Amino acid sequence: MASTTKVFHHAPYPAISPENPSNSQAGKTILITGSSSGIGYATAKSFVQANASRVIISGRNPETLNLAAANLKKEAKSSQVLTRVVDINDETSIDQLWKSFSNEGIIIDVLILNAADTSSGPVNPLLSAWSQFRAMFNTNVFGSVLMAARFLDTPNSVRQQKTLINMTSCLAHSNPAHLQASYAASKVASSSFFQHLAQEVPVEQCRIINLHPGLIPNTSSTGKAPPDLVKMIRWDEVDLPASVCVWASTPAASFLHGRFLWSNWDVEELAERKTEFQEPGYLRIGLQGTEYVDITKLFDQIREKDANSIQ
Repeated sequence: MASTTKVFHHAPYPAISPENPSNSQAGKTILITGSSSGIGYATAKSFVQANASRVIISGRNPETLNLAAANLKKEAKSSQVLTRVVDINDETSIDQLWKSFSNEGIIIDVLILNAADTSSGPVNPLLSAWSQFRAMFNTNVFGSVLMAARFLDTPNSVRQQKTLINMTSCLAHSNPAHLQASYAASKVASSSFFQHLAQEVPVEQCRIINLHPGLIPNTSSTGKAPPDLVKMIRWDEVDLPASVCVWASTPAASFLHGRFLWSNWDVEELAERKTEFQEPGYLRIGLQGTEYVDITKLFDQIREKDANSIQ
């Protein structure tokens, strides 16, 4: 378990509450992929509670989207709830989605990349698993990156930072997990891409954060867990990552730009340790067992090691 903060949460708390005035999303339009159920739906609900002007839920099934939207509208005080059918495996579908926003004058301020392929299984022999492997990357990497590209290519409506949150997994930085090679590799790829993208996109333009949601019961991935494992797990409430997404969409989270965050970590404690973020590798994906490689100083470091090794 990654215990970056002394306090480790399993449920929402005041600092990240959508009802906390400092986390208000008033005036913003939110787009969440894969949001007709599970973490995506809970995230939409939290943004509604935070009084976002417009919350757009999206997915491939119009029936489940309409049902989810009807339930969200019951929760909404001032938020408009819209649905969009989109398949992030299909470039044409993604292009049509963003074209519809342009035609309707809808500008997205916060993008939550939650849609994911969570299928698992052996990858050996590799040729027999090739179609599954390729489908995994089409959803978890290429589709998400194209959504991000369209998002960053549009202006924002409130003339302040945009927010892009990539819902990833701790498998992106964990030791190899049984039958999770395709999924873990896709999450490493997307998480690494977004932390590199953050180096090129100024935080003033858009804060970009990789977020591990925690262990949420009955999701597409955890729902497949063996019964014995289910009994052993200390589960997290689905409202925890949902609330973190709301907090992360405020200026208070700007110090996490380009970093990897667990929903369980206490955000107030992290904020008190901002000096640690001066270390380039802090909360970024790297190699276990060695120090962070600062590519800008790599050759100087090698020369220093060579000089020190001379007897």
